[in-house]
Amino acid sequence: MAGVRAMVDLGIDHVPNEYLTSICKGITIKAPNNLPIIDLSGIDSDDLKRKSAAEAIHLACQKWGFFQHCQPAVHEDDVPESIPNYRKLLRIIAQNLGLDWQILEKHLDPPKQTMKMTYYPQCPCPDQAIGIGCHADPGTITVLQQELGVEGLEVNYNGQWIPVKPVEGALVINVADMLQILSNNKYKSAEHRVLVNTKRPRVSIASFYGPTDDKHIAPLEELLGDNPPVFKACLFREYMDNFYKNHLGTRNIETLRILNN
Repeated sequence: MAGVRAMVDLGIDHVPNEYLTSICKGITIKAPNNLPIIDLSGIDSDDLKRKSAAEAIHLACQKWGFFQHCQPAVHEDDVPESIPNYRKLLRIIAQNLGLDWQILEKHLDPPKQTMKMTYYPQCPCPDQAIGIGCHADPGTITVLQQELGVEGLEVNYNGQWIPVKPVEGALVINVADMLQILSNNKYKSAEHRVLVNTKRPRVSIASFYGPTDDKHIAPLEELLGDNPPVFKACLFREYMDNFYKNHLGTRNIETLRILNN
C-alpha cells in the first residue's frame, strides 16, 4: 500500500478503499463566532490583564475545552529548558480551580512533551475520507500551530462541529483527558477532528504535554470536598495503551467514569 504523499504525487483521482471512512461524519456548523481568542501578552506585569485572561481561560475550559491565545510570552531559547507556556497555563488553571498555583505542576512533574507534524494532502473526494476522526487527546494540554489560510480542524461543541479558524500569531490550546480527570470533571476535554479538502494540503504542528508513563492520575483530593470522584485513578501508561487500542470516535475517558455519579 503506497503512502498518502506518494499517491498524491502520482495524481490520484479517487480515494482507495482502505482510506474510505464514515467515522464521525457530521454536519459542520459555520458558527458566527470563532473559539475564544485570549491575549496573554503583559499578564506577568499587569494584574488586570492577568485577571481578565484567567477568567477567559476558565470560561473557555468549561464551555469549549478549546481556545486560542495570541502573543504567547515565550522566547524560543527558553522552551527546551522550562516549557514556560505550559507551566504558565497550568498555574493559571490551578488558580482558576481555587487551588494552590503549583499543585498541577507538582502532580505532573516532570512533564512529558511530544511533538507531531501532520501533513493532510488535498483529497479528490473529501466527502468519502477524513483527515483524522473525532477523538479527545489523552494527555493534559495540547498546543497546536495551524497553517494560516487552510481550515480543517473542527471542535465538537454541544454536538455540533465548529471550525477552528487559523488566526495569525495565535496557537490553539485544548484541554486533554488528564486535565478533565484531575479537575474531577470541572474542565472537559474536547472532541475534535480534521477534515480534508480538494484545493490545498494542510500542515499542523502539535505539542502534546502530559504526565510521564509511570504517573498515577486521579481527581485531586483538594477539589473533592464532599463530592465523590467522577473518575477512577489510572496509570498513564495503561491509559495510553487503551487509547491506541480503541477506535477513533471512542471516548477513552469514559472507561474510567464511576457510574454511580
